[in-house]
Amino acid sequence: MRVTVTGGAGFIGSHLLEHLQTQGCQVQVIDNLSTGLRARIPAGTEWLEACITSPQAARAVSDFAPQLLIHLAAQIDLRLSVEMPAEDARINVAGTVAMLEAARRGGALKRMVLASSAAVYGVQQSHVAAESHPLAPLSAYGAAKLAAELYLDQFQRLHGLSTLALRFANVYGPGQSPKGEAGVVSIFAKRLGLSEPLNIFGDGEATRDYLYVSDVVSGLWAAAMHRKVLGAINLGTGVQTSVNELVDVLQSSAQKVAQVRHEDARPGEVAHSLLDAGLAQSALGWKAQVPLATGLTKTWSTLTTKG
Repeated sequence: MRVTVTGGAGFIGSHLLEHLQTQGCQVQVIDNLSTGLRARIPAGTEWLEACITSPQAARAVSDFAPQLLIHLAAQIDLRLSVEMPAEDARINVAGTVAMLEAARRGGALKRMVLASSAAVYGVQQSHVAAESHPLAPLSAYGAAKLAAELYLDQFQRLHGLSTLALRFANVYGPGQSPKGEAGVVSIFAKRLGLSEPLNIFGDGEATRDYLYVSDVVSGLWAAAMHRKVLGAINLGTGVQTSVNELVDVLQSSAQKVAQVRHEDARPGEVAHSLLDAGLAQSALGWKAQVPLATGLTKTWSTLTTKG
């Protein structure tokens, strides 16, 4: 099977490429390496260093004629999305549409899977958000992801394409960059390793649903294989963890005591996020397998091994 992975040199993408290799897929990677690493792309993989909004990327995808498109490339800095919403939309909305249209023009596309986000729900009106929860994103990033989902639905209705958006919880694991704003686990782990203080925005009682990267990969593959499942589906653990609790579990995994420094809460961030993944289990046969303590231990072990 020919598979195009946008953002394949990134954190989630690199783990996905390893899985696609085991499945014997012919893979094309589109990545501008703004946050990804060339070394993560396996030798022999067809790839192009280009932005997903560029004509070069569109031509390459159309010529490759993928049967499966897994769209991971995105602008993921929430703070940047608030400060520069037009730029966020250019990448996360226009880029998604460009890649979907290019894959469609290739003539062989059977399935498109989008990496969406729990950010589409905004401030949760219930303790746990199922797919039926109101969609009211608080950040420009969440609004862009929701717009991208709507384009998938439109392509499905107009062109008969099989499309599915996966609304990720907070993804973490080995290889996630500690730079920027995307991954609190990687940021905390890196700073803990350097004996630097951990910056907590607000009182630390904000909660998230932390999803280990191998569970994301298995979810992406399940979504790719279940072509009759359309729309949007949550991927999460259903377990709520506060930032303060996250620090406690990380300290236990690392067997180190962290210095903690509190700062003002940031605009555009929701206080609580927890996903109901029941539909993923019933429709895709998927369920998260890695508990937080295990995932943090694996992440920390990889970090210390690499020095």
